[in-house]
Amino acid sequence: MSEKIKIIRDLIHGYIKITKDIGTIIDDESFQRLKYIKQTTAYHLYPSANHTRFEHSLGVMKLADDFFDHLRNHFEKFYEKEDIDKKLENNFYHLKFAALLHDVGHSPLSHIGEDFYSIDDIKTKINEQLIKLKLAELKYEKLKNGSAHEWMSVLVIICNFKEKLENIFSNKGVKIDYDYIARIITGNKYEDSEIFENWDRDLIISILNSETIDIDKLDYLMRDNFMSGMVGPKIDIKRLLHSLVINEKKQLGFSKVGVSAIQKVIECRDDIYLWVCNHHAVVYTDYLLRECIEHMTNLYKYYSLDGELPILINKERVKNKLEDLRIFYDDDKEQEDILKVKKDIDIDSKNTCLNILKEIDYLPYKEAVNKDDYFSIEAILEKKVTDNEIYSQINKIKYLAKTNKLSKHTERIINQLINRNFLKPIWKTLSDYKQFLTKEFLENEQEQIIKYITEDSENRRKIVRIIQKRANCMTGEIFLIVRKNKFYFMPQLANILVYSYDINENETSTSIKELLPQKDFKAMFSEIAFYLYCKEEKKKEVCKEFISLMKDYKKINNIYRDIE
Repeated sequence: MSEKIKIIRDLIHGYIKITKDIGTIIDDESFQRLKYIKQTTAYHLYPSANHTRFEHSLGVMKLADDFFDHLRNHFEKFYEKEDIDKKLENNFYHLKFAALLHDVGHSPLSHIGEDFYSIDDIKTKINEQLIKLKLAELKYEKLKNGSAHEWMSVLVIICNFKEKLENIFSNKGVKIDYDYIARIITGNKYEDSEIFENWDRDLIISILNSETIDIDKLDYLMRDNFMSGMVGPKIDIKRLLHSLVINEKKQLGFSKVGVSAIQKVIECRDDIYLWVCNHHAVVYTDYLLRECIEHMTNLYKYYSLDGELPILINKERVKNKLEDLRIFYDDDKEQEDILKVKKDIDIDSKNTCLNILKEIDYLPYKEAVNKDDYFSIEAILEKKVTDNEIYSQINKIKYLAKTNKLSKHTERIINQLINRNFLKPIWKTLSDYKQFLTKEFLENEQEQIIKYITEDSENRRKIVRIIQKRANCMTGEIFLIVRKNKFYFMPQLANILVYSYDINENETSTSIKELLPQKDFKAMFSEIAFYLYCKEEKKKEVCKEFISLMKDYKKINNIYRDIE
């Protein structure tokens, strides 16, 4: 009797087959939570871009099937006959389930929330679990690659999917290797690949996670592009698949029939980053969400009665926290009260500290939230939090803003985020940004200014604070935001290899940058840029003050000390 298979209709890939084994995984609560984590925040700009990590994960699994099916014959050429079936099955199931589960560790708000993860805590917990379960220990000093959410996915797999996966693999006659799954998800190849002992495993790793073209990138490019209204060209996935090859040196690449399809992949990614990810509205709303979360969690950590403050018994630390607090208030009386408390503090116990702070009834306790409620290991593994919990908290604060006195910074962020009372960018596009720098600063100044602004968040805070004072603006009315540009730069293009045979049947390889006329985005734009936002009526004044300040940026520390 044949296995009953369900069919899911996907907007990008058409019909995706869901076997009983796959069904047991996707029906699990830890996988179902992905339905409530959006793939991107571009919905602020493109209303249809409401797709989630759930359908993306199914799409990546579908591409894993397709890639492996096409490469199956290529793998067989290098295997001993008696090992073919065993090795094929082993690699196939590890790739398929790593692809399906590669995003189960994503935080609420995807990459925005990921900034609040502790990758060291996650890795420590993984090793604790592996030792507890008497599994092989992962040697982290050898595994340098991997983002926080990828390692969280590994942890979720070990903790929440172990029993199901082991049943599935056992029924297939395959021994599950958690180190291999971790390497596939995090993109860590084997050190012995030079002697080809793990050449096939390294190929499997690069199929899901590489610096050039992989199935994770392909699905999110195709999906983001479609859901954003096709801002980039349509990727010809069938032609790309048809061109996949494993060359004589056991390396993964493409044949010449795939050059046009590769061109579409490159153009699609560059267009999405140029017109979606780096659109000024997306950059701005991403920052608002991150600022909102960071502000609320800092309030809990430093000022909430449930946070860190009750155990602060050092008066200098308390004074420093009060100094930080001043920036959230604009009223002169409130500023004076905080300064008075700061001056008068002379404490020997935490109780004295608490009594003094309770007298300041406008301390922002009410909007404070514990970061661990949303971004801790427990929050993902046990509570299985999603975007819904974050937006619920934001809506709660929106209500509190009407009924309670919150910090001015909170009120302004919530007003911008909920009511779309947006600040305006001084420049809107990366082209405008480059023209602005070229017009206002000498060539040798531009690189130093970009470095000063983008390398240190403390530098950005000082710049904003000085301009606020000079332009008579309030906290939360000027933002200086850094954004990385993840285009296909030339070094990446050089690693996309196209294989062919010359007239003597000798295999040759050529990098895609030699075959295609590429836009040199690295020559056009910096790999990292910044945006400046303020109120519409303040744009000229803020721009003038920014230019003046950055022309003499080496004196910023002195200027900052003077105004404070």
